[in-house]
Parts: sequence; C-alpha cells; structure tokens
Amino acid sequence: KNGVKIISITQPTGEDSAGEMMRRIINMFDEHQSREISKHVSRCMKENARQGFFNGSTPPFGYQAVVTDVVGSRGRSKKKLAINEDEARIVRLIYDLYLNGNDGQVMGCKEIVKYLVSKKLTMRGGVWNVYKTHTILSDPLYMGDYYFNVIDAKKGEKRLPDEWVKTSIPGIIDAATFERVRAKREERAPKKTPPRRVSCPT
Repeated sequence: KNGVKIISITQPTGEDSAGEMMRRIINMFDEHQSREISKHVSRCMKENARQGFFNGSTPPFGYQAVVTDVVGSRGRSKKKLAINEDEARIVRLIYDLYLNGNDGQVMGCKEIVKYLVSKKLTMRGGVWNVYKTHTILSDPLYMGDYYFNVIDAKKGEKRLPDEWVKTSIPGIIDAATFERVRAKREERAPKKTPPRRVSCPT
C-alpha cells in the first residue's frame, strides 16, 4: 500500500506470481520458527526460575542479583537474588512503622512516606511515594514468595496463578509479620472502615 519493497539477500525471489508465492511460503516458515524459538526461550526461563535463578535485569528493591558458579546455555553465569542489607533495612523499617507507628503515632502509607523523606531515605536515589510504599507492604516476595511469569508481556495482563513459577529466595521479613500487615491493611480498607460521624451545621 505504501510502495515499500522488501528485498532479501539470503532468500531472493522473483517478481512474478511464483516469486510472490515463494515469499509467502518463506514468511510462513519464518513466523513458525519465530514462535518455536519464543516457546523454547520461555520454557528455558521457567525452568531457570524453578531452579531458583533470577531471569530479570533489575532486582526488586531490597535485593541484589548475585552471580553464581552455574553457567547457562549461552556461556553466561546464572544469577540468584540475595538480600541487599542496606535496602532491606528500609523494608523492615517500613513494616515496623506500619505495624507499630512512631512515638505513639499510628502510621499509614502517607505518614511513612513523610517519615522516610524526613530521614533522607531514598528508593535507589528516587523519592518514596504512597504507591511504592504500598507495594513494599503488599508484595509477598518480601517473605520469600517470589514468582516468575506473572505478567503476560504482550497483553500487559496477569496470567492465571497456575502459570506462575515460584522461585526460592531469602525473605526479608517473616511470614507472621507479613500476615499481620496484610490483616491490618484489610482492616483499614475503605470498604471495611465505616465513615466517621461528623457534625452538620444544618
């Protein structure tokens, strides 16, 4: 439609009807090969995750990717997630502030953000906000439940839980602490918290 002509050096074809048919056949095989390679890579990454290795590029906050002695199929050393103690201290602080408050003050995500900013604590150089703090408090990876293959990259949607692959990683907080925070977040949820009664001038 746009007058673009594709010329293949490795797969030359003619301009007649036979050449057009050959191009379509070649495209069909190329597309099939691409899908097969994609499936193979996906299988390898899932198996890598099952064995406890990290497939990503940027580790979650609180962790760092550590090179292991295990070499992958491409000759690269595989990596595992290990706790980054400097960041983990901030994660534990966030959980402690949410559960216990500060100097008798009950703290939600907004108050925790203010506290972190006042102490000049950053998230890898970035400023903390409510969303980041809420993510820290709600992500089960911080008790060691880390999953791979959760998001479908093409659709941008969550896959079904039976497609997730659990990867064994060290927990920054224990399961009991995470459960206490989860229960407290549910108690504070707007749907469960009744509206406060206020006086009306009328």
